[in-house]
Amino acid sequence: MQRNALLVAIASIVLVFAPVATGADVPSIDRAAWREDFAQIRAAIASHDANLEWSVRTRHLDLAQLVTTTDGALEAARTDDEARSALLTFLKAFGDGHLVLTWQTTGTASATPGATSAPGDLCTGQGYGPPTHHSAGVDFSTLPAYTAVPSAGSQWFPTGTLHLANGLTVGVLRIQIFGARWYPELCTAVLPGLGLSASSACDDACGDHVQVAAENLLTRRYTDAITALERSHVDALVVNLTANGGGSDWEEVAARELSARHLIAPHEAFVRSPHWVSEFQQQRADVLADLPKAKDTYRQLLQQAAQLAAAGEREAAMNCDRAPLWNDLPISCTQVADAGAFTTGSLGWAAPGSLPNVPSAEDVFYPSVYAYSEGVYSGPLFVLVDGKSASASERFAAMLQDAHVARILGSHTFGAGCGYTDGGIPTTLGHSQATLEMADCVQLRADGSNAVAGITPDVLVPWRADDNTAQRAQRAVDVLADVVR
Repeated sequence: MQRNALLVAIASIVLVFAPVATGADVPSIDRAAWREDFAQIRAAIASHDANLEWSVRTRHLDLAQLVTTTDGALEAARTDDEARSALLTFLKAFGDGHLVLTWQTTGTASATPGATSAPGDLCTGQGYGPPTHHSAGVDFSTLPAYTAVPSAGSQWFPTGTLHLANGLTVGVLRIQIFGARWYPELCTAVLPGLGLSASSACDDACGDHVQVAAENLLTRRYTDAITALERSHVDALVVNLTANGGGSDWEEVAARELSARHLIAPHEAFVRSPHWVSEFQQQRADVLADLPKAKDTYRQLLQQAAQLAAAGEREAAMNCDRAPLWNDLPISCTQVADAGAFTTGSLGWAAPGSLPNVPSAEDVFYPSVYAYSEGVYSGPLFVLVDGKSASASERFAAMLQDAHVARILGSHTFGAGCGYTDGGIPTTLGHSQATLEMADCVQLRADGSNAVAGITPDVLVPWRADDNTAQRAQRAVDVLADVVR
């Protein structure tokens, strides 16, 4: 159901190591096999890494030297661990949080979101559970100037007010992660209304219904939190996204509830590949299935979406040979195409409730699957971010910044950019059996730049590396006292 299942909490390149023998049991390293894995990594990146050209053009990455260095490290490696480290160092050079190499451990695999769940464990089987990595971010509750404001949404969105030195009061709304997937109690709460119980089996279609219902419930609690702050007569609202590693496409709803101005979603480019040929074919099939029943304006929207999908399919079927980049040679083509679609579908904006409840509506404007209202809050708005704000939180901040709805405060964000659409294009390495994943799409800011570059705040907060929790909060408050008027 999710157009961009890629919008997940991304913190770093991930390595999951299998158990390694020690002492006399250490097997001799097969360097030739590791070099084959490295060659497979380079071929996959050249074929379908959406950010490769950005890495070369913007990061000025010397690919030829990087390959030479990695070859040398693999040749010098005495153990498999050292070979793994060489590949990790190679990937880190790209500065792309979605370029991930994972070695699977033996044992039972964890639940995969969207998979059919076992009877008796519906929500767990659908992947609901707390985030494995969570940080409170900037915690204003450590300061005497902060007063908690309880609401029906406080459990998910802690709220409070800050009394600034300039005499003004700002509301603080904390979003620790986007989406319902990390709150199993929301999943449990919506099951009866869907005619389900914890013991029901649930396939992909069922999981989609559960997710929408759970995130609609999350939206209601979010609205409750916003309303509680407005009742406190705040002079401005601060959305605290520090250490928010991302989440789901629900961030589209969260951003739009904070703006009376229509927010236009980012354009989405894609890497030319069979994966995206299939994506566009499926989108076009969904649209054409509903077209005979559509009337008037919606019929025109479906015709437009079908044309866009057809154009995307043609672009995705083309290919650009980027192998010369590994030798620092220029290429005269691009493997990344923009057919004019948005991250939300063929439309970058549609009024809430304006599209019919049919499958093709997701391809026209994805947020239409949710029940929400624009402009629940429309006053002065600030968004606080830091280097751990990533993925969905960056898109939330970028939309508001590009529309001049909010000012961004804090430090430069992580720079996760786009990621894995509908599972992405994973590659299994022949020797190590590691899984290589990389971004298959590009989110484009209003100025045409790649969102993987991260967000530069409008106003920097002078945090220091050795600041404690209270100091980080106080520095943010001091900046707010300067900018909130």
